[in-house]
Amino acid sequence: MSMKPKAVVGVAGMPGAGKATVKATAEDMGYFVVVMGDEIRQETRRRGFEPTPENIGKIMLQLREEEGAATVAQRCIPKIEDAKTGIVFVDGVRSLHEMNEFKKHFQDFALIAVHSSPETRFQRLSKRKRSDDPEGWDVFCQRDLRELSVGQGDVIAVADYMIVNEGTYEEFKAKVREVLSAVAQKMEEISVRIEAEVNPTEDEVKVKRAVENMFGNLEFDVRPLKRRSMLTATIRGLEGLTKLCNLLRRERIRDAARAVLFRGISGRSIVFYLNKQVAFAGHVSFSQPVGESPLGPIKVEIECANPHEIIDWLAPRTAV
Repeated sequence: MSMKPKAVVGVAGMPGAGKATVKATAEDMGYFVVVMGDEIRQETRRRGFEPTPENIGKIMLQLREEEGAATVAQRCIPKIEDAKTGIVFVDGVRSLHEMNEFKKHFQDFALIAVHSSPETRFQRLSKRKRSDDPEGWDVFCQRDLRELSVGQGDVIAVADYMIVNEGTYEEFKAKVREVLSAVAQKMEEISVRIEAEVNPTEDEVKVKRAVENMFGNLEFDVRPLKRRSMLTATIRGLEGLTKLCNLLRRERIRDAARAVLFRGISGRSIVFYLNKQVAFAGHVSFSQPVGESPLGPIKVEIECANPHEIIDWLAPRTAV
């Protein structure tokens, strides 16, 4: 049975503002994403209509009239509760009713708004050519008015974070990653501390590479010890564990990793050790604190509010 996520981050913005990039970036960072528009597209098809801008807009308004202004949010809540991650990103919050529905169910909720001018958004939608994208300026304006009629402007006005998307794709994606990392760090309060000894027979550069093979690029502190030195690095937020998470999935050792991680729980901490030589080769092998490797392991300590949730995200159960 999945655990209820601690936090939800909503993403709001007019069509073409860049919500899809926020969604893709969130997925790259290892988070589960729920797209509210998918609920409306599915309902449109279920009622026997093609997912054109006109049909989707009509069904969006009908749903709210038939089931209430918060109905799309209510349909998304079971998916959010089933997610394995501690934070779930929800794409496409359109009204204060929906925002308040999420706040009612989840203790921590933050809202990110993305903004672009109408001209920029129209150009993007014209190039994207999704089935529900407008074919002309008049249809585009009608869609904007429909979005505003359900409360999109009110949601954007009260957003906790605002990202302006008028530059290049690379610039916008960098802004998105920066904001998502800040939100995740604030909500999750996850700290990952990594330690690795550098022995007299070892190359410091190779030890750093071994650690970065597991966790990505890091800033290390080097502390001299008697006849050796100690490398340390600290990561904030779930993003710093994404590479390890992907490695566990790629090497199909999530169930074995899960057992090791649960044994390492102590209060709010998870402590485990990785084989340094195997890490240098780009693979994951768990180790003991002493005795298993003459050069010593890489020590990892995760501090977080709920270790069980972190393990469910990092190494979800795969065995039946």
